[in-house]
Amino acid sequence: MARSPRALRRSRGYAAITLVSGPSLPQIVASPSAPSLSASSTTGAVVTTLTARPSDATRTLTPNDGRLALSSDGGQIVVGVSGLSAGVITAVVTDAYTDGRTSTLTIAVTVTAAGQSITDDITGGNTIVTDDITGSNQPVTDDVSA
Repeated sequence: MARSPRALRRSRGYAAITLVSGPSLPQIVASPSAPSLSASSTTGAVVTTLTARPSDATRTLTPNDGRLALSSDGGQIVVGVSGLSAGVITAVVTDAYTDGRTSTLTIAVTVTAAGQSITDDITGGNTIVTDDITGSNQPVTDDVSA
């Protein structure tokens, strides 16, 4: 369809812009996705396994305070050289690509006090903390009314 000279005059001075999106970035996946460990875990113990780091990306872990670290190949989060204490560590894994794009995964890592383990009391619906020293069960939450 031919344009009239009048339509061409109105469109002069404008550039057509075509937006092209690049290929989607691979997702970072952790297994287990909500890991837990004891505060007495040894340095280098595996916390969670990650999908392989793409060859054109640099993988980092924050916080970078020594409690957790990446394995040498970036395929695992491991216990770092700093001491652990009970609580939750919010770990963020980032793959930074050479073209400036990034992919991130946030993981909540639960650290239990040394000498305790988290178990699920299926029959009663209670999540309990078992104290390995005294053997007593201390209810933490009641998921289902018993």
